[in-house]
Amino acid sequence: MPVAQAEGLPVPGGGIAVPGGEDDALEIPEPGLVLTIKANNGDLLTMLQGVAESMGMELEEVDLGGVKAYQFPQPIPFPPLPEMVVQPVVFQSGGYLVFTSSPALAANVLATQADPDTGLRGTAEFKKLTKGMELKGNQFTFMSGRVVGPYGNILKQGMAAEVVMLPEPVQNLMVRLLTLGMKGQVSVLQVLPEGFLVHSHTEGMGYDSTVLAVAGVVPLAVGAALVLPAIQSGRFQAREAQSMNNLKHLAMAIHMFHEENESLPDAAKWSDALLPFVGNDKEVFISSADPDAEGSSYAYNKSLSGMKLDDLQAVARTVVFFESDLGWNGAGGIDDAIALGDGFLIGFADGHVERVSGEALDKLNWTP
Repeated sequence: MPVAQAEGLPVPGGGIAVPGGEDDALEIPEPGLVLTIKANNGDLLTMLQGVAESMGMELEEVDLGGVKAYQFPQPIPFPPLPEMVVQPVVFQSGGYLVFTSSPALAANVLATQADPDTGLRGTAEFKKLTKGMELKGNQFTFMSGRVVGPYGNILKQGMAAEVVMLPEPVQNLMVRLLTLGMKGQVSVLQVLPEGFLVHSHTEGMGYDSTVLAVAGVVPLAVGAALVLPAIQSGRFQAREAQSMNNLKHLAMAIHMFHEENESLPDAAKWSDALLPFVGNDKEVFISSADPDAEGSSYAYNKSLSGMKLDDLQAVARTVVFFESDLGWNGAGGIDDAIALGDGFLIGFADGHVERVSGEALDKLNWTP
């Protein structure tokens, strides 16, 4: 694939050009998002239409092969990566509410529903990895072995930018070590009365052996002082990404709770109320930046206790969750928010999660 030379330009073929050195740019395949939620009726779809209208964006009705869908009237920048544009589409099909980041992705989802072999299941890599494997379970993950190439390039340019004194041969070695376990992998988790059972197929050594290999070889390859800046930066980004993912899970859970109960949870027992909606996984409530938290790293906006989403104004700026040390079922307000790095991670009433500066924190909606 071609490499773009200009900063922040879409790459032909569906990629994004991210600035690299003075004369080149790193090409990253354009990400896509598909979110599916089991839905027995159209209430969630109606709610999403209302959220869009409250943001001043009326969704455009389109026909996708006989399925009624609603999409944003024009492409919009993707906030975490402004160079990338998305045109979200939402529709209901096969007992699921489906949200995709582009019309093309929506069409692919519907094609796969009609004929599963046209999707991932029909690829040679997936067939090879899942041979003889039971794919029914409560959680399914898949990673293609093709991801190692783009990820290795990202690592190398990140080290070149942050650790300029690191020789190129050592950078190459570090990339090989840090991508050692990035092989094609499929895992299926089943929730049983006795506990959790995970079935996993992988090419190569997999992540568990890789962690031991990297731990033993990295100290011999380079001095810790050389790689520390890059590693610290990577760890912080990983902690932030994990915490944002937790908040997104909680935001999704609170909408499912609202659909079932027609109101938001009671602030005094919100953690207990949402636990069944995250698969009874208490780890969702714990940030990797706060592993010793007493039950929860996140707090609930106490002013929303028992409210209805329809009664909220500007849901896209109304705070529901934030990082705090109030513990399990902890609820509070702006004074209880704790920063991660130089900003605050906030989960909003429309379901999105955002890093907010200290200056912008008091400009959000903390009361209905």
